[in-house]
Amino acid sequence: MGKFTTQEESFFGATMGAYSIVTQREFIDSQITIDQYEKAVLHNVISTASIPRMGARSRTAPKFNFKLFSKSKIVSLNITYPKSSGNETRLYISSRAGFKPNANQIWFIFHDGSDLVLGSMDTARWSAIGGSQVKSVSNTLNTVKPCFDKEDDKYQRALHGLLPPSRRSVIYKKDNRVKSVAISALSNANFSCEIDPSHNTFLSTTGQQYVEAHHLVPLSKQSDLQVILDRVENIVALCPTCHRAVHYSEITERLNLLRKLYTARSSRLKSVQIDVTLAELSVMYKLL
Repeated sequence: MGKFTTQEESFFGATMGAYSIVTQREFIDSQITIDQYEKAVLHNVISTASIPRMGARSRTAPKFNFKLFSKSKIVSLNITYPKSSGNETRLYISSRAGFKPNANQIWFIFHDGSDLVLGSMDTARWSAIGGSQVKSVSNTLNTVKPCFDKEDDKYQRALHGLLPPSRRSVIYKKDNRVKSVAISALSNANFSCEIDPSHNTFLSTTGQQYVEAHHLVPLSKQSDLQVILDRVENIVALCPTCHRAVHYSEITERLNLLRKLYTARSSRLKSVQIDVTLAELSVMYKLL
């Protein structure tokens, strides 16, 4: 249907990509006919000479490896030229193999600089991430559970002097949040909301405007990324309303807020080896 726009490439961290809608026939037959844009991405890694000319169900058909978007998983799928002549190319999808998008979903392929990545999502969610306009089969986004932190209230109270004095610099042992790091981040933001500095709140007991510290890349991902996440570069200042919106608002709004924060912070994150794409961040917030 189309190749990735610059915005879509940026969202997925892709060097190039393409997408189309899975038809009912393709879903039933478990085979997708790859269009010219998808071929261009495919052949960036897989040569035309390596793709066999043979029937769909041949047991000798080779499998090609793809990284599955949003999951730490490799899937192996068949690709063939199914006809005796011409360059029609088909990708054989399979639930057993781990990749079979539903009919009317968007399926996409992109190159992330090292691997070919496959993924799928409904058309409403594709539009929500800022994807190119497609004819939406459903205008309803699936419900997504809020992404919240049970210890956050204690954390925010400690930053504003609302907890009994303690000699401990670590507020919460489970993920070692250091009070001084968060206060430095809030100070760097001039105690203003980084979504919109005009969002005024009230003076806290510290004499500063009350804003809350939010780890943009969740601390729960620290072991996965193997990098320290409780650092100034990863902490943004948010007014209480925007902070709740990041955790509890509907999907499109949450994606828009993440995009704004990520765009402003991505270079600072990369400077301390926190290297994630906006798409990966959206997955961490359980939005994709």
